[in-house]
Amino acid sequence: MNAELLLAHYDRISDAPDAVARLRKFILDLAVRGKLVQSSPERTPIPKSSETPENGKSATFLDGSRQDWIRGTVGQFLNFQYGKALPDHLRQETAPVPVFGSNGIVSYTTTGLSNVPAIIIGRKGSAGALNLCNGPSWTTDVAYFVEPPSNFNIRYLFFALLTLDLDKLGKGVKPGLSRADAYQLPLDIPPIQEQERIVAKVDGLMALCDRLEKAQREQETRREQLTASAHHHVNNGEDADGLRTHAQFFIGHLPRLAKRPDQIKQLRQTILDLAIRGLLTRNVNDGDGTSLLPASEVFERRISFPSTWSIQTLSEVASIIVDCPHSTPHWTIAGKICVRTNQFRPGFLNLTDVRYVSESTYIERIDRLKPIENDILYSREGGILGIACRIPPNTELCLGQRMMLIRSGKKAIPAYLELVLNSPLVTSLAATKTTGGAAPRINVATVKAYPIPIPPLAEQHRIVAKVGELMTLCDQLEASLNTARTETSRLLESVLHHALEASA
Repeated sequence: MNAELLLAHYDRISDAPDAVARLRKFILDLAVRGKLVQSSPERTPIPKSSETPENGKSATFLDGSRQDWIRGTVGQFLNFQYGKALPDHLRQETAPVPVFGSNGIVSYTTTGLSNVPAIIIGRKGSAGALNLCNGPSWTTDVAYFVEPPSNFNIRYLFFALLTLDLDKLGKGVKPGLSRADAYQLPLDIPPIQEQERIVAKVDGLMALCDRLEKAQREQETRREQLTASAHHHVNNGEDADGLRTHAQFFIGHLPRLAKRPDQIKQLRQTILDLAIRGLLTRNVNDGDGTSLLPASEVFERRISFPSTWSIQTLSEVASIIVDCPHSTPHWTIAGKICVRTNQFRPGFLNLTDVRYVSESTYIERIDRLKPIENDILYSREGGILGIACRIPPNTELCLGQRMMLIRSGKKAIPAYLELVLNSPLVTSLAATKTTGGAAPRINVATVKAYPIPIPPLAEQHRIVAKVGELMTLCDQLEASLNTARTETSRLLESVLHHALEASA
C-alpha cells in the first residue's frame, strides 16, 4: 500500500464521511489481494485440492505472481454449521462460554461447540454480521459457526470474510443469509506463513486507524465542549452585560462551532433564542435594564428580558387567529392552492409541490378568514408540529388540515412574530403542551396562550434584519460544509484509487 500518498493527503481527507472506516476497508481489500506484504521464498504451499463440504470440487492455483495462492469459493474451503443442529455427541461440557446470536454475545452456557476458535456469522436478523470467538462457544439458531481448516489462520480468514460483504446477501423483511449464496463467493488463500505476515501487517495498519479515529474523536469532543460552553453561557448569563458578552462571543465564532449539518441546525436555533431575548441587537435608547420573569408563569426556564419589553399572549398580539376547516380537502388537478403542513419550513413556505382545490372548495375553506400576504401559517398537529411560516407575496391559497392562520396586529411585525413562534422558547413550551399520544397536537387555546416577548417596533425591525444576516451566514456555512465534504470524499476516492494502482 502506498502509505506515503495516504499520509500526505490525510489532513484533507480525514473529514470525508466515514474516512477511517473506508480506510480500514481499503486495507483489508489490499490484504486479501496479496498487496500488503511481499511473498516469502520460505513458505508451505497450499495443497492443490482441498476437501469441500458442499460440492467436492477442488480449488485452483492462481496464475501470475501469486503462484502459491489458490482460488476457490467459500463453499470449497468452509462449512457453515448451525449451533443448535450440532449432534449431542459433538457438544462438550465446558466452563461458561459465550452464546452468539446474529450480532454478538447474547448469553453464556456450559455447553461448547468445540475447544477451538471459531468465526460466528449472523444468519437471521443481522445477516452476515461477523464475530471472532477465540475459544469455546455456542451459537443460537440465528447464527452459523465456522471452524477454520488447518491451512487457515483464523484471523486472516476473518479479514477475508469481512471483504465479502456477507451482509449484502441478506434477503427478506428480516434479512436471512443463505449458506448456498455465501458458498458461491470467491476466496483467495495464500500459504499459512504469508497469512500470518498479512495479519501482522493488517494489525499494524489497523492500530494506525485506531489512532486516527481517536484523534478525530478528541477533536470533535473539543469542538462539542466549546459549543456546549457557548450555549450554556448564552443561556445562563448572570446579568445583561454578561449575556451580551457571551452572545457576541457565540456570534463571532459561528464557523468554529459548526462542522456538521446537525450543528448548523443547532446554531440556527440558538440565533433565534438570542434574538427574541434582545441579545443580538440593543440600542442605547432602548434602555439597559432587565426584568426577570418567573419560569413557572411563562417559559420552562428563567429568562431575562430588557425592561423596555413586555410579555403578552399570542391572542393579545395577533389581530385574529383561526383554525383550519375540520374536513379533508377534495383535491383537483388544477384550481386554487390548498397548503399542507408538509410544505411548512421554519420561516419558509415551500410551494414547489402544490396541490389544488376547486373554486367552490376554496370559497368554503376561506369562510373564516381569507389568507393574505404575511399571514402566518402554523402547524399544530402531526409529525410536523410547531412550525410557523408566512404567506409570500402574490400567493392565493386556502388552508388544508392540522394548521392555524395567525394575523399579526399592531404590536408585532409579522416577520418578528414568525421568529418567536419558531424559536426554542416557544417550540420547547409547545412540546410540553402536546396531547394525543401517537398523533400529537396542540390545542388552539394553548396556542392562543403562548407567551410572546414584545420589544419596541424599531427593535423588532433590527432583530429581523440581524437574524436574516446570521441565517445567511448559516446558509453559507452549510453550503461550504457540503462542498468541503463532497470535495474531501472525492479526494479520498482518488487517493485510495491511486494508492491501489501503485500497489498493484
